[in-house]
Amino acid sequence: MKCLVCGKTFENIRECPMCGFPVVEIAGDDFEAGIKALAPTIDRFRKDLAAKTKLGLVTYRYSLEDGKIIDEGENIVPLGDVSLNMGKEQWLRTEFENVRGSEGFSAEVEVTLNNNRYRKKINVVVEGYSETFTVGFTVSDNFELTFLLKGNADEVFRSAPVPLFDD
Repeated sequence: MKCLVCGKTFENIRECPMCGFPVVEIAGDDFEAGIKALAPTIDRFRKDLAAKTKLGLVTYRYSLEDGKIIDEGENIVPLGDVSLNMGKEQWLRTEFENVRGSEGFSAEVEVTLNNNRYRKKINVVVEGYSETFTVGFTVSDNFELTFLLKGNADEVFRSAPVPLFDD
């Protein structure tokens, strides 16, 4: 079963374990009409869920001392509430170095909902080499995160959409 609000897939329980929306059973064969009737309630739940969901970009810092790479730990760059970012492309002001020298980028996003935190790993394939990347993202109305990268040539590369609340 897939939640009508957040898209989480779950089985054998009466409400979504992620957002708490109840399982809806629609009598008859007109599922679309039933969903249309529930639309205002679903929209209200989605807005509430978006306002309670926070995103952060996980970054790692390294330094070079006496020819050795020193791991200085991770940092979470706040990306804000999902409600502030839905349907809009948001770009960070910081440029990130392409330390791997590869034609791709892997990012980790921390999702926080009701004091529960978990992480999603997202990969973006980039055609051509870039020394630095500007990082951005967008969240769709159905809670799918798309990661954006802009390289030296200002061409924007997009990840595949990743559901925020499903495995």
